[in-house]
Amino acid sequence: MKRTLIPLVLAALPALGGGFYVELGSPSDRTESKAKGAAMLARLTGCHNPENGKLAAVAEGMVNGERRSIAIEPIALSTPGLYSIPKVWPNEGRWIVRIVGRHPSFDRPTSAVVRVSGDSFDRKDAKFVLGADGAQEAADMLR
Repeated sequence: MKRTLIPLVLAALPALGGGFYVELGSPSDRTESKAKGAAMLARLTGCHNPENGKLAAVAEGMVNGERRSIAIEPIALSTPGLYSIPKVWPNEGRWIVRIVGRHPSFDRPTSAVVRVSGDSFDRKDAKFVLGADGAQEAADMLR
């Protein structure tokens, strides 16, 4: 019963107003994002001018049994709050991308953690974390 209620509560949060979230999207339909080398798009959304937030990203992976991290510089697109996340991870190994949003009106971050493979990402398996940077979820996904 508890597992059933959690998705329902999370789905209702945007309707309640407030909050700050990271959303993921595909660059396939946006020529600007393709030109900027996007493997995926990240958008800051919610109330309180989400475009005033800051986005950080890191690729974390396991290659030959060794943990690796590669900083990603999100590229701001012309739409406020929308960023291109370029592919910086190699094709070998298992990789996730952890995206963290911070906003001056909120004292806690919001994050998205998503598996990547080559130039694609698995949105269905993504974890969206309110109030944390997603580091624990990233570690769990790499196990």
